[in-house]
Amino acid sequence: MSALRLLFALLLTLDFVFGAELDPNGLRLCVTSMSRIQNLSGQNRTAVPSDLPPDTEYLDISNNTIRALTDGAFSQLHRLCFLKMTNCGLTEISSRVFEKTPFLKILNVSLNQLSVVPDLSLPNIQILDLSYNFYTSYQLPKAYNNFKNLELFALGSGNVTSVHLSDFEPLQNVTLQHLILGTETKWLTYESGALAKLQLLQKISLKTTFCGNMDLLDLILADLNKTQVTAMRFVKVFPDVCNVSGNPFERIQNMTRIRNVTLENTWLNTSFAEIFFKDVLQGPVLALSFVNVTYNEDTPDGFRLLNLTHGSPIQFVSFDRIIHHQYRYPKFDLNFNLVLQLTYLTFSGTGMNILPCNLFSAIPNLERLDISDNRLDEDGFWRVPCSHKNASYPKLKQLSLMATAFKRFPQIRAPTVLSLYVDQNAITSIFAEDLAGFTSLQTLKAGSNPFACSCDAFWFVTSLNKSLVPDWPLSYTCSTPSFYAGKSLDSIQGLNALNCKTWLQAVLGLAVVLVVSIVSVFLFWKLDGAWYSKMLWVWIQSKRRGHKLSRNLQSASFSYHAFISYSHRDADWVESHLVTPLEAAEFTLCVHERDFVPGEWILDNIVKCVESSYKTIFVLSKHFVQSDWCNYELFFTQHRSISVQHDSMVFVLLKPISADSLPKRRLRAPGSARFNSFTSSHRRGNGTAGNVLLLKPFAKRLLHEDRQTDGHLDVLDVRISAH
Repeated sequence: MSALRLLFALLLTLDFVFGAELDPNGLRLCVTSMSRIQNLSGQNRTAVPSDLPPDTEYLDISNNTIRALTDGAFSQLHRLCFLKMTNCGLTEISSRVFEKTPFLKILNVSLNQLSVVPDLSLPNIQILDLSYNFYTSYQLPKAYNNFKNLELFALGSGNVTSVHLSDFEPLQNVTLQHLILGTETKWLTYESGALAKLQLLQKISLKTTFCGNMDLLDLILADLNKTQVTAMRFVKVFPDVCNVSGNPFERIQNMTRIRNVTLENTWLNTSFAEIFFKDVLQGPVLALSFVNVTYNEDTPDGFRLLNLTHGSPIQFVSFDRIIHHQYRYPKFDLNFNLVLQLTYLTFSGTGMNILPCNLFSAIPNLERLDISDNRLDEDGFWRVPCSHKNASYPKLKQLSLMATAFKRFPQIRAPTVLSLYVDQNAITSIFAEDLAGFTSLQTLKAGSNPFACSCDAFWFVTSLNKSLVPDWPLSYTCSTPSFYAGKSLDSIQGLNALNCKTWLQAVLGLAVVLVVSIVSVFLFWKLDGAWYSKMLWVWIQSKRRGHKLSRNLQSASFSYHAFISYSHRDADWVESHLVTPLEAAEFTLCVHERDFVPGEWILDNIVKCVESSYKTIFVLSKHFVQSDWCNYELFFTQHRSISVQHDSMVFVLLKPISADSLPKRRLRAPGSARFNSFTSSHRRGNGTAGNVLLLKPFAKRLLHEDRQTDGHLDVLDVRISAH
């Protein structure tokens, strides 16, 4: 593969440098250095330049006006190996012009005006093209018997209408590999035995028409059967609208050496095609090709070939560029059991858009299938009732669907296929599952398709082994989206696993959710979320009642003047120094040890007392801070104050405590709160009188203050000396 690429690159380079197409045979057989190539084509020259470098190996002087080649035309070019002088108006060539060029291997003087086949001295000639000149006879000079190395000889003139027995006699001992004879004109006479002189001929391309003169064709086939010919190519054997009668190719059945038959640039009627196929299939032919054929159905049932005396050994059948004269679907009825040995089948450029259902399954030994350059798409390929998708291809090694109309990659199960060609279609993406049925694939050509440069191309670009793709990356460009159009697939940014793999995105998303959840749970635990949640539920229930209370607060009547929140460890002090004096002053108090309803949930009792009391008095001490129930009562009262927009909180500082000793969640109070301290420097021996004096201003405020809250907090600092 690397050698072929190198040769292709060399040809491109040479064509670019020399500005014309270079002959591949000339490059292969003659050129040892690029500096030894001279291309003087189309320069209006009238003679061969005398100042050419003496080491010139390759000379193209075509498309000039050079009428004659005299003796000394190439006397200084001793290393000349390739000479091309086509379309120069050449009428005469000296027999001694090539005496100084002993290494000349390729000579092409076609498309000129030579009136006779030139007498030439070319001891090492391998390829000689004298076709499309003006000579009137194919008589070859005797000097041609020295062309011992001649491999390819092209001879033809539109002025020749007769072939004589002695025309090719000088080449009878030459091992000629390929003779190209004629110019697609009609021969009037052919002397039997003329081509039989070419005893060592291997292949013949016959460019002449036999319409209306089929006897000549039979004579030629009889002569070719006496040679070593194994391949026959007939170019324009029947012109347009030619009615063929009889069986002109019947002799092929008995031509034991023939292995390859080609019909090219010809008219093909179904009536003749049926006869011709029978002749070929019943003979020894292994390869049959039709190239650029106009197909005409002149039978009502189309082409029918159902029975033969025996199966055919044919292995290769090719239809390349078929034109349908009626421009309709042709009718074929062929018994594929007659061609069980078929290994290579081509339907290229036939206009086919529907594939015959039994094309694969009926040919079990098929190894190479080419249905390229057609109108076939996936609908025609998988049409009902065809079952190609489940068909078996036990020996198929090469499949070509190039230049068709596929929009999706063909889903085929062909584990033996080594080479697959789907380039020049309308395929936008190729996925891993598309190639799942090609387990032995070694070569994939999918270039020149309108690829979508999105995540659909991710697997093909990043994961497919590019050693399988010989045209990567030059033939793979983006079609969509528009801002990527024309760019190579391997240059597109953003085709990565994170962007294109859904499962990876899901895993990453789950990981993020898991991390966020863990962090949230940790913060929920660290910030006492459980406590807040529990309190929030109770608060929400009471909030709805709070809204109603806030509207009716001015005219509301309360069951208690105050609810006293305290720790049970401070109960003695509260009873003797707070409850008793206040109730003696005609205050109605709610005390949990006395007024909570037995059997009800404690939180419900707390909420009822808070909402039924005009104020809530908190007796602050270290025991209060340590009590969860006290903290619940503080929490509900805070939220009630916010909900009803009324300051209902009174703090009694029983003993000094640090602000830091209260958890932050206990210190939620209106931002505008102001602490008022009711203190006294008086001390009494028994403590009771002092306490009464201290409570007087507090009781007065509790009993007589305006019901409109100002958002301040009352704090009574009680300093006890009697305990």
